Amino acid sequence: MSDINCPVTEKELSLINFLKQRQEARKLENFLTILEEFSNKSIYCSGYPAWLTIDPTNICTLKCPFCPTGYGLMKRPKGMMSKDRFQRIMDVLGPYLLHIDMQNWGEPLLNKDIYQMISYAKKFDINITVSTNFQNFDEKSAEELVNSGLDRIVLSIDGASQQTYEKYRRGGSFLKAIENARVLVNKKRQLKSSQPFVLWQFLVFRHNEHEIEVAKAMGRDLGVDAVGITPAFVAVDSDEYKDWVALNSQYNRYDLINKPKEVSGSESFLKAPEESFCNWPWEGITINWDGSVAPCCGIYLEEEDFGNIFTGQDFHHLWNNNHYKAAREFIRSRKKPNAGIKNTCVNCTKIGQINVELSCDFCIKS
Repeated sequence: MSDINCPVTEKELSLINFLKQRQEARKLENFLTILEEFSNKSIYCSGYPAWLTIDPTNICTLKCPFCPTGYGLMKRPKGMMSKDRFQRIMDVLGPYLLHIDMQNWGEPLLNKDIYQMISYAKKFDINITVSTNFQNFDEKSAEELVNSGLDRIVLSIDGASQQTYEKYRRGGSFLKAIENARVLVNKKRQLKSSQPFVLWQFLVFRHNEHEIEVAKAMGRDLGVDAVGITPAFVAVDSDEYKDWVALNSQYNRYDLINKPKEVSGSESFLKAPEESFCNWPWEGITINWDGSVAPCCGIYLEEEDFGNIFTGQDFHHLWNNNHYKAAREFIRSRKKPNAGIKNTCVNCTKIGQINVELSCDFCIKS
C-alpha cells in the first residue's frame, strides 16, 4: 500500500511524510493500513498497533488520590517487567511502532532495567516518552538516561512549593523532584546532548492554580525545555474532592453547570469531546508488567484485560480475539454484543476522550 485511501488529519499527514522522508517503508505501510482499517471500522485488523503504552512496573511509592495505584484500587499482582520479556515484545511490535509511553500504573524509574529497555527499543527507531514522579533518581541515573536515547521525559510536579505539591503527590518531596531535574539538565549540558526533551508537567487543581506562573518561572530558571500546564482529571462526585477542580475554566475538564441529571459518576461532568470514536482497538495497545493486555491506558482492573502477549500464540490471534472484535463492533455500531461476552469497551463512558494521540512530536528528532 503506497497511497492514502482514507481521510487523514494534518498530524497524520505529517507523520506519513516524515516516514516517507526517512524511507521507513515497513512502518509507513503499517501506519497506512491501520489508518484505513480505523476509517473503515474494520472488525478484523491486519495491521500492528503504532502506539504502545507499556508498564515497566505497577509499583509506586506515592499515594496520589486520583490514581488507582495510589488510592489502593489496583488489585493486580505487583511486579517488574524483566528486560528479557521487554525485548521479546519489542522483537514482535518494534518494527511497526512509532511511539512508546513507558509508564502506566507505576513509577517506571523503579525498574532497574529501564534504561537498558529504552536503549533496546531505540534500535527500532521508536519515539519514546517516560513520565515519572522523579523521586528515584541520581547522578548515575542521569548519565544512563541521557545515553539511553530517550526522546522525552515528563516530570510530574504539580505545584511550586511543598505545601501545594504534596496535597496530590502524597509522600513525595518537591525539593527532591526539583533537585533531580537540575541534575538531569546539568548532565545533558555536560554530555552536550539535546535529548531527552525535559517537560515539567503541572497538573492544575484549585489548590495550585495560583502557582502556575511561579512554576513557569522556576522551569525557566532550572533550564527544562518546557512547562506543560495540564487540566487534571478529578473525582468530582466525591465530597472529599469536590473542591479540587480549578476555578479557571481554561484549566479544568468539567462542565459542572450542565451535568445530565440522569447520569451519575464523575465522567458525566466531562466536557463533550469533539470526536466520539475511540481509536485504541485499531491503533494502540497497552501491556502491563506481566504481559497482560488492556484495551487502553485507562483500564486497571485485571478482569477487564483482553489477553496476554506471552501466551505463545501469533500476535494477530490476540489482536483479533473475541474481546477485540467485540470492542471494534461496538465502537462501529454502538450496539452491545450478545449476552455472555464480557467486554469493558461496551460499558466505557469515555469513548473518544482518551484516544491514542499519534502526534508528530518525534518528527523534530535528529
